[in-house]
Amino acid sequence: SSGINAEWPLRPGDKNIGTLLYNLATKLKKQEHLHTLLELVLQHKVVSDTQLTAALDYVKSHPVDVKMSDLEVSCGVGVVVTLPQIRQAVAAKIDNNMVQIKTQRYRYNSGPIMGTVRKELKWADGAMVKKEIEDQLAAILGAKTPDDNKPIQKVKQKKPEKKPAKKEKSTDATLR
Repeated sequence: SSGINAEWPLRPGDKNIGTLLYNLATKLKKQEHLHTLLELVLQHKVVSDTQLTAALDYVKSHPVDVKMSDLEVSCGVGVVVTLPQIRQAVAAKIDNNMVQIKTQRYRYNSGPIMGTVRKELKWADGAMVKKEIEDQLAAILGAKTPDDNKPIQKVKQKKPEKKPAKKEKSTDATLR
């Protein structure tokens, strides 16, 4: 028997592949590149949604002349971002923000750090980056204190008092 399963056997537990296939089916507008993109997903060359999005962008911008080598480069096939690379990038971004981190502690918004690391290490696993940021922040700040768990008190800003509008003197010149 032939077909996709014979060419690219799926293994039990390939939930990520299933998600990528679903995303491919729902996002691919023109079907002429379906086989090429299926091949990348099922051969485990494209393993993240970020890579799939890059592959879809490539075929969209090259509707006729898809070069497999260029497609693979454009979507990060074969690029492996290691945990030490993630650790180093996260540590550098945390060092750049250390004053704010130590001042705000666990209220510090780590989203910008996540964004800059993801921009720098485009093909890094987002969950690994997030965990590394959390781990490094916890190592710096230690355990949460009771103050860290208190809700943030919103400071109400006083609205400036409205001054009554000055009435212009009316002249009786128009009445004459």
